[in-house]
Amino acid sequence: MHIEQLKEVTTPAEMRAEIFRLMQHDPMVCNVMRMADYNGLSGEDRYLILAYHALHELARMKQMVLDNALTRPMPPMFVPPKRLGNKPPRLVVI
Repeated sequence: MHIEQLKEVTTPAEMRAEIFRLMQHDPMVCNVMRMADYNGLSGEDRYLILAYHALHELARMKQMVLDNALTRPMPPMFVPPKRLGNKPPRLVVI
């Protein structure tokens, strides 16, 4: 799955153009912009809703990463021979 990357921008006009470019690639951006167009929202309200949904999604993703880190066991790790000196490689379970 390809995730469209944000371009580095510095001015508000470039940021606005980047957000409109992302409408083609990101369902959240597309849905927020279409909803704002349908409801006739101002630019300020449009970007407020977009920021809210982006922060909500960020919090959800952070929680998912934390849940995965706390509930999944560590996989066995292969210790390369260089770290073991002359001993043969082995699997280490932490």
